[in-house]
Amino acid sequence: MRTTFLRVVVALTLAGTARVGGTEATADAANPIGHITFAAAVPDAGNAPMCEASAETRHVLHEMSSRPIYTVEERREYLKAIDGLLAKNPDDVFLHLDYISTAVHQTKAETEAAIERYKSLQEKHPGDSKYEFLYATVLIDTNTPEAITRLKAIPDDAPVAPQAELRLAKIYELGKFADQAEASHQIGTYLRACTASINATAREYAERVATPEMAGEYGKQLRTRLRGQRDPTLLVAWETVWNMESMAAPARQEEVRDQVKGDLQTLRAIRSNDLGVLSMLQSGYKMAGDKQAERTIEDRIVAEHPDSTDAELIVMERFELEHPYPKEEASAEAKQQYYRVALAEADSQLKKNMNRAQALDDRFEALEMLDGVSNEEIVAAGEALRTELKEELRWFSTPPTQFQIARVYLDRNIRVEEVPDLIAEGRAAYVLRKEREVSDRQTDEMKKGLEGNDAVTLLREGQLSLDAARALQKPEIARAVVEEVSASKIGGKYFQVQAWEIRGKWAELNGKKLDALLMYRASLDSRVVGYKVRGKKDEAKEGYERLWKELGGTDSGADAWLVAAAGTRAAADGNWERVSKDLPEAKLTDLNGKTWSLSELKGKTVLINVWATWCGPCRGEHPYLQALYDKVKDRTDVAVISMSVDDSIGDVEPYMKDKKYSFPVLFASRYVSGVTPALGVPQNWIVGADGKWEWKQEGFAPDDWEKSVLEKLEGKK
Repeated sequence: MRTTFLRVVVALTLAGTARVGGTEATADAANPIGHITFAAAVPDAGNAPMCEASAETRHVLHEMSSRPIYTVEERREYLKAIDGLLAKNPDDVFLHLDYISTAVHQTKAETEAAIERYKSLQEKHPGDSKYEFLYATVLIDTNTPEAITRLKAIPDDAPVAPQAELRLAKIYELGKFADQAEASHQIGTYLRACTASINATAREYAERVATPEMAGEYGKQLRTRLRGQRDPTLLVAWETVWNMESMAAPARQEEVRDQVKGDLQTLRAIRSNDLGVLSMLQSGYKMAGDKQAERTIEDRIVAEHPDSTDAELIVMERFELEHPYPKEEASAEAKQQYYRVALAEADSQLKKNMNRAQALDDRFEALEMLDGVSNEEIVAAGEALRTELKEELRWFSTPPTQFQIARVYLDRNIRVEEVPDLIAEGRAAYVLRKEREVSDRQTDEMKKGLEGNDAVTLLREGQLSLDAARALQKPEIARAVVEEVSASKIGGKYFQVQAWEIRGKWAELNGKKLDALLMYRASLDSRVVGYKVRGKKDEAKEGYERLWKELGGTDSGADAWLVAAAGTRAAADGNWERVSKDLPEAKLTDLNGKTWSLSELKGKTVLINVWATWCGPCRGEHPYLQALYDKVKDRTDVAVISMSVDDSIGDVEPYMKDKKYSFPVLFASRYVSGVTPALGVPQNWIVGADGKWEWKQEGFAPDDWEKSVLEKLEGKK
């Protein structure tokens, strides 16, 4: 399975919200969404605050959202079903909100169509706050300043005002308009009007921006409402109760855990196969530290809801835990055995018809890496994956998966004539995905992160296009992308290595050997210490050595050049990035209830490890972090602490106890979001003795981890 060493906490894209909802609807072959109807029109709530959907709407949306939407056709059918419900209930705000969250930010055209739709409805209902609110909502991420103006203009006594407050909380939570105090104010205003609300958006943002005082009161009110309930659409909110109680009492996690255990004793008597209920129980048992019960619930999710995202994640995490990716130094046979097991697992998932794109991708990678696989098998697997990707709605990778298929075809010299089409399909998929990511709430830092994806994709496209051009003897195939690479301002040391290699290949393809020699040399000189070549061949090195000899160079001359360049490369900082700015002061609570003040750490150089319990690379890094903490914890000149960005802080203590880790953990989700909204984890921050943030490292690379971190802590590099 392809491993990612960077997990995004706060999405670089801000656009879109998740659909939520539950019902007694049934589905048949003719209508995959199901025959969903209302027994009667939604009653007029008068001037009561519009806190949450009616029970009927809630059940309908809950049932519909329990069926995963993987393809464009499935999303089209879903929107058609929502439109059918709206035809009978045109004033149901919550049906409209579900339509908006499903329709917008898929393509630019669809977003524009949705905006036009709700602008027209607003114009047809002048003075109606409901339609003013809906129009403002659909503008978020496209014209957010106007959305803010319209949301704030909704009268405080309008029934839809609480929903406007939730959208303002979303806007102010992060991004260009981030204002944590205002976000907390908006969610607080909502919770005062809508005590004990089970609205999914309210629960989501309460967990993100509520103050401990708000969390305590909301958790208490919600607990009272849920006591004795058996309705699945209500039971799912127990997870919010536990998270609110954890947020309200970070120093009393053991008491909260005992309360959770008591709740679970009662809830386990309710027999339900509802996915939302099972997910709630899974979270509860995880918080309670009951691994056996958590495993039992996970088994039920996989067996009873095999097509769900929940089941997909469970299966994936179990496989990665039971079959860790081989280390670089592992034997060739150990790596072959891993891919044999991965292939068998992918075939098993395909038989169960779970997420086909993921299983087909895993299958293709395993065949690619296994010895003795025929070209016919590779082509069959590659074309099956390629076909699936044309309809798959959720699948996304950087660079596009089509590029990986193209690379294997080129390396094996099979279906080379198909490579230009594969490249075009991958580029189109990437451009389409980027349309979903566009948001006017993105900060410059967020845009920079997305620009990194652009660079990765462009450079990979350049390499593939050049290799296809050489194989097919058609230089024109690569001309446009090479010109784009040359014109682009590509930053980053690793990217520069690839950009110079692409220019060198293009020059050599066009017979400009001296230019190619110098460009290959520039690629080699751009490499930092520890740079690892992707693929089986070092083409820049081979190209440089080949042309050096062709042009009359000698071994002694080449050696002299290498020595001259070595000093520059040795001074490089690898994957550490200079920051040089102040960290804002904060008082943060740790697992033991102790309050930490960052200013109190002045005088020491501090390593801050930023992580989350759900992050696989973070878990992989923690044995190294614990070893370093044990080594330096008694020193007076350096310190090691960590900041958890878990929204569910009740998950942190069971994890630390299970792994027997003792490094300090500060609850810092809101603080970290305020410092760096576009965050990938794990991250390591080095803060100097003067309190200035000096270095940042993203991702986890085990090679020389302790040496690299200590050098930064001790100021040796």
